[in-house]
Order: sequence, then C-alpha cells, then structure tokens
Amino acid sequence: MSAMTEKVEEEGNEEEESVWVSSSAPGDLRVPLPAAWWVVPLTDSAACSRSVRALVERQVGRADVEVSLRHELRRELSATLDAAHREGGRLFATSLMDVAGRPVSATVTTFRLGQEQTLNSERRRVRILGGEASEAIGPHGTVLRQVRESNGPDVWGCTDLRQLVVDYWFDPDDGEGLFRATFTTPHLPLRDAMTELFDTIVAGIG
Repeated sequence: MSAMTEKVEEEGNEEEESVWVSSSAPGDLRVPLPAAWWVVPLTDSAACSRSVRALVERQVGRADVEVSLRHELRRELSATLDAAHREGGRLFATSLMDVAGRPVSATVTTFRLGQEQTLNSERRRVRILGGEASEAIGPHGTVLRQVRESNGPDVWGCTDLRQLVVDYWFDPDDGEGLFRATFTTPHLPLRDAMTELFDTIVAGIG
C-alpha cells in the first residue's frame, strides 16, 4: 500500500480535475475527492433523491424519449443506495472524470460499522473473501486494505462486467465505530493507478 499522507482539501464543486473537494455526511469524517466526482449523501433521504435524479439526468439526458430509462435508472440506483444506507452507508460518489477525452469510471461508498465491528473481525472477513490484503499506518492509525475483483452491480447494466473492488477499514476512535470505504472501478488494466488514487483519497480522510 502506498504511504498514507494527508492531502489539503479545497471546498467547491467545480469540475477541474486538478481541484480536490471535501465531502461528508453530516457529523462524519470528510472525504477528499477530485472535483469531477458526483456526491450523493445517504443520510438525508430528500437530498439523496435530488442528487440521484440530477445524476441520472446528467448521464442520460432530459429528452422526453428517455423518460422510461431515467425512471428505471433512478429506481435501481435508489434501491442500491437505500440498501447501502441500511448497512451503515453515509456517502456515495461516482467519478465523472475524463482523461484525454475518455471517461474514468469509479465509485466510492463510505460506511460507519458501529462499535461491534473491529479490525480483527474485518481481518477475518478479508481472509474469507480472498484477494490481496495489506495494512499501513494512516492519520487514524492502522488502515486495513483489501483488493479483489468481482462482477459489476445491476445498476447501469454492469452485471457482466468485471470490476476492481478496493475496501479500506480504520478506526477513527470517535465513538462511531469502524470507518469503511469501498471503491470500485471497471478499469482492471489500470489496477495500480486506480489503487494509488484510492490510497490517496483514503490518506486525506479526516
């Protein structure tokens, strides 16, 4: 795992890819993200619905002919995010970045797992799921990371697409239990570069 270092965060929502913005659920840790990522709060149902609607319109368009498609995508994405929220999800974000005119697809979902979960229990889970496990020291102490591959989610019709999944766990010692961040990307040939990006994001969480 690359060294965990802090990153200076800047407020804003411009889409210059060189700018990083800081996003968080109310009362939770702040997550630094490239400004071209779209953030959906999971702890505020009204704000979540508005953000999902705007994201789908941005990706699909607002033409009348796309009404059924927009409705289905909103339904599927909302159901997925509702399930994440029930599991302790606080924040979802998806990359809208372009590099040399090509989209760079990735998502992150953050969770708070409660006091009953510990790093040792997550280490046991990592051993069961397999993949590449590693640990490093970050701003909040030990960070456990697991890198693996899986099939894509139902949303956006990605079930036949293999994706890279990178999970991180650490304990901020703030009474909310373990913090977990789950990143996904379909760019398997860019495994090292995408994992380095995810490491950098996690290094700046605070």
